[in-house]
Amino acid sequence: LRGTVLARSHPALNMALPAEHKGYGAQTIDGRVWRSYTLISDNGVRITTADPVEERSQLERSIWLSATVPALVALLGSLGILALGVRKGLAPLTRIREALLRRSADDLSPLPEQHLPRELQPLVSSQNRLLERIAQAMERERCLTDNMAHELRSPLTVIKTSLQVARMTGGATAEQA
Repeated sequence: LRGTVLARSHPALNMALPAEHKGYGAQTIDGRVWRSYTLISDNGVRITTADPVEERSQLERSIWLSATVPALVALLGSLGILALGVRKGLAPLTRIREALLRRSADDLSPLPEQHLPRELQPLVSSQNRLLERIAQAMERERCLTDNMAHELRSPLTVIKTSLQVARMTGGATAEQA
């Protein structure tokens, strides 16, 4: 506590730092603000450390940049890889969707099941079974329509013939027709 400087690490400090009390403090030396910390030991030795505030601010910015820039780069890289992975993972679904969009309304042929991931094969298989059931239902409807048309032709032909006979003849025959 005689004021003798035993060691110095910063060349700008040519004198002892004023430190009346222990703990943190801010001091202006030669127009520069210094942040200091003073420790007074039990045997009477006073240790004071100090750094210029602008150096501390630069150090803080460099630490902040060195911590955030790699994290941001890693985050953006991870997002890019994730986007590629999702796009590649959903590519089979996109192929199925495009195959269905290219089809005409009456195309009920099955979708190709080869080159699909295991997870999508049950979906495409059930879709193909649905298309098959729809094709069968449409075939049954077509047969029903054909049978109905055939069955309706005979009565319509009889009615048409009776009307023609009524037009060509007169009297009781026309009335009966």
